[in-house]
Amino acid sequence: MRALMFSDLYLDIRRYSYGKECSLLKLVLVALTKLGFWAVLNYRFGFYLREKTEKVPLLNILVRVITLLTKLCVEVLSGVSISYHSNIGGGILIAHFSNIILGDGVVIGKGATLHQGVTIGVSGRGEKRGVPIIGDNFFAGANAVIAGNITIGHDVAVSANSFVNCDIDSCSIVNNQQLRIVSLKGSQHV
Repeated sequence: MRALMFSDLYLDIRRYSYGKECSLLKLVLVALTKLGFWAVLNYRFGFYLREKTEKVPLLNILVRVITLLTKLCVEVLSGVSISYHSNIGGGILIAHFSNIILGDGVVIGKGATLHQGVTIGVSGRGEKRGVPIIGDNFFAGANAVIAGNITIGHDVAVSANSFVNCDIDSCSIVNNQQLRIVSLKGSQHV
């Protein structure tokens, strides 16, 4: 388990500059206007506090109650649910918030970019049951689903509306959509 490092938080904030050079104060102000960043900030502090109070039972219970309440508030405001039991590297960018779920045990490397509707979590049965381990510089387009006991390498892009449940090598671009026309009768006959 990784404790919160302010370097991770700094990398998170830097991602919201989209490559532009600006002061740290301006970066913080810009980041604070993004609801996706609020979810990341809540995850970082909740993860850190839970880990630091693990050996002090009463304090840990209090921290767990408080972080549960802050997580619920952030979920309602942003539509982003990040489990405190996941492990996310610094520099994550939630480009468009809403309906994003990062489940228990998920591991994501540094520099990830997630768009709206992304789900990363548990799936499968037996030996195949588990959660994804994802490398650095991962990109997930809108409504992408990454699920199961799989490993995704570094520098992988998963296109919008894709479903990934198998291992993906580094430097890959994944698009498993196949467009096909199922009828030529028009929308009046649907």
